[in-house]
Order: sequence, then structure tokens, then C-alpha cells
Amino acid sequence: MICSHGYCALVVEKEGANYKNLKNWNYAIGYGIGSGSPLSPSFNFGLEFAQNSKFIASFYQHVVVQRRVKNPLEENEVIGITNYIDFGFELLTR
Repeated sequence: MICSHGYCALVVEKEGANYKNLKNWNYAIGYGIGSGSPLSPSFNFGLEFAQNSKFIASFYQHVVVQRRVKNPLEENEVIGITNYIDFGFELLTR
């Protein structure tokens, strides 16, 4: 703990990194649309500034495809199948 002029600041160090120094921090912001249900489509977009020099942009999309088809391996009550497609990519600068 570092104290100066009646104010004490906690300085945390982990593996030699000083977390009071803002150059050691990472910053991120994200945005997503879609409900929490796995049966509805959604996408997420994120921007991150990491390690004071890397910029990362990411995009992830969740798509649901439901079809009314007969599966001969299922019981007669089963009248459809649901396919989930997840796609994502990240772009990184150095």
C-alpha cells in the first residue's frame, strides 16, 4: 500500500506487472443483439485494445435453421430437426 498526503492507494502486482500503471491495462467494449434463447439468431461484436499496442476486432454470429423433415431414426412424434451454425472471426493488429 502506498500512502501520500493522507490518501492510500493499493498497488497490486501480479507476475511483475504493476496494475496502477494504466499502460498495463486492457480495454474492451462489446455489443450484441439477440435474445438469450439458443433458438433465436444473435451476433456479438467486440473491440479490444490490449497490451498497450494490440487492437483486436471480433465478430461472432449464431444462426439457427429449423426444418420440418422426417428422420427415420427418430420416433414418429419427432417432426423436425434444428441445426445450429456458429461463425466467428478476430482481426488483430500489432
